[in-house]
Amino acid sequence: MIKMKVEKYSGDYDRVKFYGIMGKFFAEPQYKRDLPYGCNRNGSEWYLFYKADSLVGFSSVIHTKYHVKFGNMYVLPEFRNDGVWSYMANYLLNLYRDQVIIVVVNNKTLYDAWKRRKFKEVNERGSYKILEWRPEDDE
Repeated sequence: MIKMKVEKYSGDYDRVKFYGIMGKFFAEPQYKRDLPYGCNRNGSEWYLFYKADSLVGFSSVIHTKYHVKFGNMYVLPEFRNDGVWSYMANYLLNLYRDQVIIVVVNNKTLYDAWKRRKFKEVNERGSYKILEWRPEDDE
């Protein structure tokens, strides 16, 4: 089992430090292709995942009145076959398992990965499927 260090950025965090790490993912064309909607929305929490001192992936979490939404889940290409995405997904699911969770996916691999974690499809918009996890579904 892999072990990672996780840094959380939430509320009044050090923006200079955060953008020093994350700025390229919001701005550089090579990352914009993988993260077309990637941005730091007001109120977003960010979880950055590290192996040793290397950033290997990240995800945002947005809280609403009714649910939390996992978004911008990204694993750096050189770590994509190392179980990083599964670690991130399981970490966040365990952290928020007492709340309704929403994810939006547009490919079968991600769809199937969330379905294995007991997420249910609740809506569809174009090529995007909206999946939901409810605490009562975990019983």
